[in-house]
Amino acid sequence: METLDNVKETLIKDIIQIEWEMFSSVNASEPNSCQEDRKTFQLMRWMSYSAFDEKLLKSFLENLKQAKEDERNLMTEKYGRMEGIIPHIAESSDIEKIAYAEQIWMKEVSQKYPLTFPTNPNNSESNFTNYLKCELETYSEDTLSQYAALVNNSLDTGKNLVEERYNNLFVKIGYKSLADKESKEKQKEFWNNNINKGC
Repeated sequence: METLDNVKETLIKDIIQIEWEMFSSVNASEPNSCQEDRKTFQLMRWMSYSAFDEKLLKSFLENLKQAKEDERNLMTEKYGRMEGIIPHIAESSDIEKIAYAEQIWMKEVSQKYPLTFPTNPNNSESNFTNYLKCELETYSEDTLSQYAALVNNSLDTGKNLVEERYNNLFVKIGYKSLADKESKEKQKEFWNNNINKGC
């Protein structure tokens, strides 16, 4: 994987800075460990945006800047939606389309790399989809439109954005690729199952 270009990296950095300001002030009913670990938050959000194109990143950054001007905390709104304590922020067919595609991609990645993404009963598809939809509700119409266009183009070209994101993540933390991470997990599984077997 080639590293992200400087323009995208700068856009993502600016996005994450605003998001951190919002996220660190959220008072959710269930505290999020990422609020005490800025580096993890930055890494995971970087991964999320690493598969976005420049046009979508610019739109989302404007989305966040406008929210600040309007004194809105999009992170508070997202978690408020997830906990069901505030009504729908927005309704759009793009939200359903994006969430459906992302769910399919996540399932494909989990099946392709089962050791890297083991089944977790506490992280079900419904939880993943609910989190994503609640986040998408905080996006502006223009940002949603840009995201939907990226999703449609990815589907047309056979690209899996979830796989691209995780590939970017694992390269960033020292692996050659997502496939390399899975291979190392297989090696660990082999030795865990066979060491001290006396053969």
